[in-house]
Amino acid sequence: MTQQGSGIPRLAPGCRMQQIDQNEFALLIPEGMLRLKGTGRDIVALVDGHRSISQIVDMLTAGYGRDAEEKIRTDVVTFLNQLKDRSVLIFHDEARTD
Repeated sequence: MTQQGSGIPRLAPGCRMQQIDQNEFALLIPEGMLRLKGTGRDIVALVDGHRSISQIVDMLTAGYGRDAEEKIRTDVVTFLNQLKDRSVLIFHDEARTD
């Protein structure tokens, strides 16, 4: 499991986010798709292979409010680790072979 605030997540090869209709998004994965709603959609939208987990948390906190920062951090780390466990995400610091 990745530590809170460490790592730079990116979508694994063959995975991408797609808008289904005006209010619905899905994460297309080799095995099918995962529907994304609310915070999950917001988190995946910020996963670009350049932002760290801390930066993602900071951006979400700016939108949802500083009073929820710890909950947001916990939710982001938990959600990203669930996606990693399903081979949907790769963390840069884990993908390096050097």
